[in-house]
Amino acid sequence: MFTSIISFLLFCIFATGTFAQSISIALPQEGANVTAGSDIIIQLDKPMSLTGSEEVAVVIGIESCPSGACAPPSEELGDILYNGPYNPQVVEGAWNPYENFTVQIPSTLSGKAQIGVAHLYLLGAGLGPILQTLNTTVNVV
Repeated sequence: MFTSIISFLLFCIFATGTFAQSISIALPQEGANVTAGSDIIIQLDKPMSLTGSEEVAVVIGIESCPSGACAPPSEELGDILYNGPYNPQVVEGAWNPYENFTVQIPSTLSGKAQIGVAHLYLLGAGLGPILQTLNTTVNVV
């Protein structure tokens, strides 16, 4: 029983550390209108944390959702808008460190679409790889 309690506590500590390293999509906001063929800014925020991590990369994609439901970004990212390093910076006046990515919305898209992000980072003393996926829905006009 003592072993199972210790195992549970270690799991909780690891899960908390992993959650603390999660990023969020600050821009565009859920349901925002974006123009096909135009450049938009995607802002990825990373909350401050006492748990150390090492950023590896992010991949940002967009896919059309004509039927109203898109596949989760863990399965499909659609058209890749950015694939490369992620280096959030502390900016005076900002609540969290963040990085902005200027990407172009494909001119062929229209209607409901999902911006998906895959975030890869290393966590813990052994620097184990963690993959986080997240998304936001936009309207392409």
